[in-house]
Amino acid sequence: MRDQGHEMAGIRLDSGDLGALAKHARKMLDEAGFPEAKIAASSSLDEHKITELKQAGAPIDLWGVGTRLSTGQPDAALDGVYKLGAIRDAAGAWQSRLKLSDTPAKQTNPGIQQVRRFTRDDAPHLDVIFDQGAIGAQWQHAVADNDEKITLPPLAEAQDLLVPVIVDGEVVYQPPALAESRDFARTQFATFAQIKQYAVALEADLHREKRRVSEQNEHRYGKFNDFE
Repeated sequence: MRDQGHEMAGIRLDSGDLGALAKHARKMLDEAGFPEAKIAASSSLDEHKITELKQAGAPIDLWGVGTRLSTGQPDAALDGVYKLGAIRDAAGAWQSRLKLSDTPAKQTNPGIQQVRRFTRDDAPHLDVIFDQGAIGAQWQHAVADNDEKITLPPLAEAQDLLVPVIVDGEVVYQPPALAESRDFARTQFATFAQIKQYAVALEADLHREKRRVSEQNEHRYGKFNDFE
């Protein structure tokens, strides 16, 4: 691009440890011959985070401030990010996809996902994420974040939480009245306020599929990290 008269303006960092990422990126840019490239940063920035990053010596040139500038905090905004979990191949069959990261919390789950809530004595007991398109799920075990195996309660004590809104381009959901949604939310908040620790696990088949896809991609592309 330089041979054609173009120069890279810069890069943008939008998540993770912005200070560490900026220092690492600056080093990579300088070593690659781009000392003039700017580093822009965003990710729920406000005056306090910007001050902390500046005091820490983060080599950030441009600051993207949006959500915390235009909304009241701390409860006026809900972050949402689209992550692809599956894609159809040429034959129309679903193929699992996930985002790889050396930060475990940022690695996504593959498949067409649903959340099944198990109850005990009419109270929430355990949430299990599973792939709706998976065949052969026996619903006997789930796997927690620490790889602990969890024996699942009977399916009679479970309810799926996610409800389709649009199917094949058609709206299939009639939303409840605002007051009904508000009352439901208040009830849920009150219920979970009484629970000190609540487990969310992956159904055993989904856990195996996630590991398979992750290992397959690491074998194909090598060890992935957020700097690559």
